[in-house]
Amino acid sequence: MASPFGSNTTESAGRLRDIRSAVSKSQLLGFTSDVDTRGKVDSNPKVCEYIVGVLADKLGIKHAFGCPGDFAFAFDDAIEENPNIEFVVSSNELNASYAADAYARVHGASILTTTYGVGEMSAINGVLGAKAERVGALFHLVGEPGLRLQHTGRVLHHTLGEDAVSGQFAEITEHSCCVGLRVTDPASVPKDLDRVIEIALSKHQPVCIRVPKDIGYARIPKKALTHFKSIFSNGVPRNQIRLMCHPISVELELQNGVSSVIKRLEVSKRLVVMASYVIQRQGLEDKAIALIEKLGAPFVVTTMDKGVLSEHHPLYAGMYKGKMSHPTVVNLVDSADTVLDIGGILWDDLSTGFGTSAVLKERVIELDGNNAAISLGDETEQCMQNRARSFRTCYLGDVLDALLEASLPSFSTEIQAVSRWPPCQNPADPITYAHIAAVVQEFLQEGDIFVCEVGTSSMILPAIQLPKNCRFISQTLWGSIGYATPAVFGASLASPKQRCVMVTGDGAHQMTANELGNMVRYGTMPIIVVLNNGVYGVEEFLEKNALLSYNEIANWGYADVARSMGCGKDWIVETVSTVEALVTSLHCARAEVKGAYIEVILEEKLLDSLSSSALSMEYMDAPTLH
Repeated sequence: MASPFGSNTTESAGRLRDIRSAVSKSQLLGFTSDVDTRGKVDSNPKVCEYIVGVLADKLGIKHAFGCPGDFAFAFDDAIEENPNIEFVVSSNELNASYAADAYARVHGASILTTTYGVGEMSAINGVLGAKAERVGALFHLVGEPGLRLQHTGRVLHHTLGEDAVSGQFAEITEHSCCVGLRVTDPASVPKDLDRVIEIALSKHQPVCIRVPKDIGYARIPKKALTHFKSIFSNGVPRNQIRLMCHPISVELELQNGVSSVIKRLEVSKRLVVMASYVIQRQGLEDKAIALIEKLGAPFVVTTMDKGVLSEHHPLYAGMYKGKMSHPTVVNLVDSADTVLDIGGILWDDLSTGFGTSAVLKERVIELDGNNAAISLGDETEQCMQNRARSFRTCYLGDVLDALLEASLPSFSTEIQAVSRWPPCQNPADPITYAHIAAVVQEFLQEGDIFVCEVGTSSMILPAIQLPKNCRFISQTLWGSIGYATPAVFGASLASPKQRCVMVTGDGAHQMTANELGNMVRYGTMPIIVVLNNGVYGVEEFLEKNALLSYNEIANWGYADVARSMGCGKDWIVETVSTVEALVTSLHCARAEVKGAYIEVILEEKLLDSLSSSALSMEYMDAPTLH
């Protein structure tokens, strides 16, 4: 039989009923899937054909990222033979995992395929990042050695040279996902696949599906399909993927939790709303903004939540980063007697200005989307990392609906208009970080996707004002530098009608630049800006700009590298050193609808470093004296 691994494999009958209801509702409302469902699943399909068929034909995943491998040939062949999906051959599995992460952020679900051992382990970093940031349902398909081969006890390639092949890497992979499935019985595949898809869509996290090679080519008995009706059999509209599966609220908990929230709001004098990234992950933007407007309260976001709601909304007050925020934002948040956290703000070090936030738990009403809970702080709970729950199993969408239907107090707070990054004054100036922010802010347009590398880029660019309907992608929590280059590739394939713009530093770019050739191969046209300062700038920022030799990087000819990978023929490839040249190259790429690779020679090599006191607060390196 198929044996699931992982700690969250319990099937929820209530959630499955809700999924069926959601599918039926989408059909009644006239939603149409953007997938071609004519590719009917064979009445007697092979195991991997069935798995790929459901993910591609029913969830609308049109690209699978990965590298071919002998133990994964059953998955590789199934992807190759399905007309509704394309195998995107990545330069390595880590790049593939980053691309799949960004694809899931945009589409809601994605596929990563790797071979046993070397392939899946190479991808683990990126899969863990997708888990940490809850980017969507990333399906990690792993091909194992065939069961017959495993049973021989032979020492195989891609292993540790030991017996028990099937268990050597499963535990590691398990921890990178919210649930796992190892298939050993073809007859159980239809039911078990529905279950793990439901969990992945509910948790917005990766799942791993492991299939031994011989089982992958085995056919599912007709009886197993005849006696089973998949809840995804009619296809899922793209605009419903994030809403499809969610916890069923416990009615009494929901009523009591919402009642407690209303009572707290009624005695509040100054309210500020913090809008979490979870709102976007769960597809609840419209409901969240409706609640904010009903309350009439200003809202802020942290770095992790950049772009989750429109920064042009009249109630948007700016970005909150603890004491590193604009003074008006600090005053707004610090003076509020109640903070309504919609979705569950991630109170990590970077989102709170390296731990400089003064927000205390006692002032916070937390509508926790990830854990489906409502938590009201009091004077006994001052630490924002305290995860004590007051009301459990309260789905965020249901909480927002209940609050929107209730009678709520209205708040009126004077909000200072959010200031845009000041424009460049002299086009002939050599380029600084401030110039980069100004130019990018002016260049981005409504509907763009902006991918910002973690590192020096993410220290400054979140401060710009995004256009309306501009998606912001950055790996803020996991923070694996090198993410952005494959990510802009994945985002471009997920939504080819949107223009994807990326800014990365040279140190991060060197880690994954070999994905450039694949961008050309698969016809994407991102606009890539590489900031050349010759060092790992963010590490210098965290070390008081000590100019340490281990932060120096190799001096590449970046434009030449791009040309050598095929970008020179159809893309704009330039090296620029003035503001005017950068602006010209960007606008040429936009006007001519071409991909662009722009190397920027920075006049300003480093940002102002973090202060000694801030570093001490962040890392606690100095001993505590008593």
